[in-house]
Amino acid sequence: MKKLNPHSGVGLCLVLLLSLLLGCTDHPFESFEESQKGVFAKQLELTGSFNPADKFGSKINVRVEFHDDDHGRTVDSYDWTVTFISNGGNDGRNVEKTLVRQIPSSLFHENESGLQEVSFSFELWEILYILNMEKSDFREGDIFRFEASIKTKDGLVLDRSNLDPNFVSQPSFNALFFFDVSIDCSLSENSFIGRYKVTILQKEGGFGSPWGGTGNVVSLRYVSPTERSFVTPIEEHGLIGANPIINQILKFNCSEIIVPNTSYGFGCDDSEIVIGQQGTPAGSFDINDDSSFTAQFTQDIFDSCTERVTNVRYLFEKY
Repeated sequence: MKKLNPHSGVGLCLVLLLSLLLGCTDHPFESFEESQKGVFAKQLELTGSFNPADKFGSKINVRVEFHDDDHGRTVDSYDWTVTFISNGGNDGRNVEKTLVRQIPSSLFHENESGLQEVSFSFELWEILYILNMEKSDFREGDIFRFEASIKTKDGLVLDRSNLDPNFVSQPSFNALFFFDVSIDCSLSENSFIGRYKVTILQKEGGFGSPWGGTGNVVSLRYVSPTERSFVTPIEEHGLIGANPIINQILKFNCSEIIVPNTSYGFGCDDSEIVIGQQGTPAGSFDINDDSSFTAQFTQDIFDSCTERVTNVRYLFEKY
């Protein structure tokens, strides 16, 4: 067998390749000492959620330690702003960046690693107060965006716009300068469950009432943290020989009811009759009170039976 000559071109390439691999293994990431000098807050904890059902209990917990040339002692303050980014909530209006917290170095303490450390929380009620919002302003997909800046004792201000990118991108640093919090509108597992009596509040159109008349009782069942369903026959639809029983989903979207389209399984001519909603919202509810809510159903939403689209607004009351 021919032996590899380390002085040959192939041998030299392999030796160089091995050296590069070993070098990468010894130093997978830049260290702070090797990187651009500055200061950053390393994330030690970031937990919690914002749920409007628990306005005074929902919070985001944060804990960081500061890294610089003097164990974090060059930091003068750690400041945070918040921006509300709407996905339909707050009438579709964003709320511009607003200062929410200034944390002076006097609130820091030295941890076991000899670094300056601080813990704090953002509470939902506090954020709503500062932004002049109510829990009813939320919709699923809305976001609170938190962004931080560090002010040093010599007047330098560092944030995402002027920070060494290594501090944010490399796991060894895990710098905390921004994060998003999505609104969590999950219902309690036991809320909006059980028997509800329905009352017709308003009816317009040629069909009968899709879930029967006033006094009918339906049973709401758990589907998901934000969805409930009920099964009931379609009554007074005016179609001879048709008596469908369908499973209707209701989506509880923070403070609004969404009615997904559901097919009857039959229709006029070759088109199916579909029940759903026209316009937004289809109804409303209080996430902390499951004693009643309103929902509007549109029967034959695509007008398959010609000019018989029917809108019925119901009040659901715990029975």
